[in-house]
Amino acid sequence: MSGFALTPGNLADIGMAIPLLDAVPPPRRVIADKAYDADDLLSWLRARHIQAVIPANASRTIPYPLDRKTYARRNLIERRFGR
Repeated sequence: MSGFALTPGNLADIGMAIPLLDAVPPPRRVIADKAYDADDLLSWLRARHIQAVIPANASRTIPYPLDRKTYARRNLIERRFGR
C-alpha cells in the first residue's frame, strides 16, 4: 500500500510527511533527505519504532548515526519518480 498527496509548490513537503505515513501501514524505516531532519518527525517515527534513515542537517551540533548503506539506496526511489 502507498500514499500520495499533491501540495502547492510553495509549501514544504515535510508538512505532509506525518499525515501520509499515518495513512499507510507502518514501514520498518523511512528514507529521506536532510529536509526531513526535524525533531517532530523524528520523535513521531521513534515513538512508532520506525527507523529514520535521514542525514542530519548542518544546523545539528551533534549529528545522529546514519545507516549510509540504506541511505545510498534512496536514489533508486528518486530516479523512479523522475521517470
